[in-house]
Formats: sequence, structure tokens, C-alpha cells
Amino acid sequence: MAILRYLKKETDLKKAWSHEALEFTPWLAEDENLSALGEIIGINLVLKDTESSIGEFRADIICTEENTDRIVVIENQLEPTNHDHLGKIITYASGKDAKTIIWIVSKARDEHAKAIQWLNSHTDIDFFLIEIELWAIDDNSYAPHFNVIERPIDWGRRPIKQEMNQTEQSFYSFWEYFNEIAPTLPSFIDGKFNTRTPSTRSWYGLKVGRRDVGVDLSIRTKMKSISAGIYISNNKELYETFFAQKEMIEKILGTQDIRWSDTGNKDRSIRIYTPFNIENQQEWNKAVVWLCDNALKMRNLIEAIC
Repeated sequence: MAILRYLKKETDLKKAWSHEALEFTPWLAEDENLSALGEIIGINLVLKDTESSIGEFRADIICTEENTDRIVVIENQLEPTNHDHLGKIITYASGKDAKTIIWIVSKARDEHAKAIQWLNSHTDIDFFLIEIELWAIDDNSYAPHFNVIERPIDWGRRPIKQEMNQTEQSFYSFWEYFNEIAPTLPSFIDGKFNTRTPSTRSWYGLKVGRRDVGVDLSIRTKMKSISAGIYISNNKELYETFFAQKEMIEKILGTQDIRWSDTGNKDRSIRIYTPFNIENQQEWNKAVVWLCDNALKMRNLIEAIC
């Protein structure tokens, strides 16, 4: 953000957004701006709802973490933190069973920053306190910038392998290796996908430019297999569109081990599997190539059918 040195900082956020609910919330809910926020905190955010009811209150933005059911609540405040909004974010965390709370403000008061520190130390919920700055490009246009004031303990720190269990170490090491090899393969060279930060999770999600569908890669240690799939979130009609092309899809994927998952909840998937033993590192290169090749097939199917 070195360019900000050449711009003038504007203290009045309402020069860009005159109304929090009518202007700032819709602006932040746009894909580009949610992606920018997600990049800052390290979460791929998928919009689910705005002005979402919780009893007599309304949460500004409800998201999920991409390819999971983990609820993320975003509370906006175009003014300094106050006790009212601190109470609201706790209410929203309870009302939505949220795993992550993002509180965006013009200025974080010290006492409220300490309260967020305390919540991160004493609860299982991840709390972020973020100041938004406004930098004037000219008299009529501005460049917003997010500054993270408080975040969960150790968030964003490279995991220490001694602190992981054996399974988490294996997942993290494999996705690190994936990130080394994948950019050398066509699906990444051609710009179809971008790598993500490696994690200790069994899955690795890839964006395809839509909120309701993506490509999902996963490792199944008990099944000794890996999978590549199309992940459909909260769109039964889209899943049925894919299912109507079942014969064609299975022919394109060219394998008998295809699993169509429609459990009746909001998330559905189409996956293919191949044997893989993560404990045998000699299999890793072959596994990465298989994952990338089939991720590209999944993306091509999405683009053809959606």
C-alpha cells in the first residue's frame, strides 16, 4: 500500500458512504470488496445475506467461510467503537452460531480493543476488530483501506509443526508441497486457478468466479484417497442442472468412482476419487498432478453448464 503515502487521509468516512446500511453495507457486500477484506484477514468469504434478522436486531452481513458451513458475521460501524455495538456482535455470534466475527469501525477505542483481546482469549470464536481508512484520490473519489487492529491469537502465523497433531502436520506439509508444484502445471499457468495459503485442513478450495459453486480438493486419510469435486452451496436448482447432465459428466470425467452427494441440506457436491496414501511422500507429485488435472476438468464443466 505504498501508494497511500501520496494520498490525503480523509477522516470523515461519510464523504464516501453517507449511510451505513444503505451505502456502506451494499458496497462491502460486493464480491470485489469482500475479497479484499478476506485477503486482509486470511479468509475466503462467501456472501449469504445482508441485514439479516436476529430477533429485533439485524446483522449487517452474513457470510460463510468458503467451502464450509462456518458462519462469519460482519458488523459495520462508520464511527468509533461503542458499548452498543460490542453487545451487538456478541448477540449476533450467539444468534447465528457464528465462528468468526468481523467488527469494522472508523476508530477502535482502547477499552474495546482490550475487550476483543479478552474475547479471543476466553472463547472459541474468532474476533477481528478492523479500522477502515479513507484516502482521497481527488475531490470525488476515495481509496478505502482496512487495518487489522485485533485478531485471534496466533492468527496468520505460520503454524508451528510441534503444535500440530500428526494428521495436521501431514495435511499442512502436503498443501505446502501442492503450492510448490501446482503453479508449474497448466491449470495454474493458464490462470484458471490461484493457490491458497496452506492449512492444516483436509480440503483446499479453488474459486471459479461464482459465489454458489467452486472446485474442492480433499484428502481422505481413512479412505486412503484424494478427491476433486464441484462444490455447490445453497443452490439445489444448480445441482439438479448438473444432475440432468449426469451421463455426459461421467463420460467426460472418465471414471467409475463418481459420487453425487445430495443429502437434502444446503450443500451438495459431485466428486471423483483416486487412491492416495499421504504417508507415502513418493505419491505426492502424482497426487498433485491428478488434483490439478481434475480441478481443471471440474472448472470446464462448471463453465459449460452454468
